[in-house]
Amino acid sequence: MLALREREPPGGSGPGIDGTCGVSQGGLIASCNTGSVADVFSVIAEERRAAALAAIGSVADPSSVIAITPLAGGASAASTLRIDTESGPYLMRLDGIREGFRDPRRSYPCLRAAAEAGIAPTVHHADEAAAVVLTDFVIERPLMTFPGGESALVRTLGELMPAVPGYHALSMNS
Repeated sequence: MLALREREPPGGSGPGIDGTCGVSQGGLIASCNTGSVADVFSVIAEERRAAALAAIGSVADPSSVIAITPLAGGASAASTLRIDTESGPYLMRLDGIREGFRDPRRSYPCLRAAAEAGIAPTVHHADEAAAVVLTDFVIERPLMTFPGGESALVRTLGELMPAVPGYHALSMNS
C-alpha cells in the first residue's frame, strides 16, 4: 500500500484526559472529559452508547479508553469521534441519515472493500443496523510531504495506476 497516510502509534500525540468538553453534534451531547470511564463515554448520546461500546470492544477493552474527542468536518452528517485507547487511536463514525449514499447497508461494504484493497483504513467493526463503524485513525498528512517530493509522488502514483480496476479499459485518446 502507498504510504500517503499512517496510523498513529500507541501513545501518539492524541488528546489525553485534560478536562476539555465535548461539542453537541449529531449523536453527541456536550460533556466534559474529567478522567473517569463514565465521563469519557458521556460524550456519546446514551441511545448510541451500547453500539459504540460494542464497536470499541471489537478492538480494545472499553476500560482502556483514555479519551473520546468529537471531530469536525467530513462530507456527511455523521458524528465522528476519535477514540484514544491504551493500544492506539481509532475513528468511530455514528451515522444518522440512512438513505442513498448515506445508508450503512450500502456504504459499509464499500468501506470494507476499500480497506481490503489497501486504499482506506482498516475496518475493525461495522454494524449496519446500529449505523456505527470503527476504523483505524489516520493522521492527516499533506501530499507534498511524500518522501522524495512532488516528482516522487507523481512517479509512484503513475506506477500504481495499472493496479486500479478498469485502468486498462480507459482510453487516453477519447
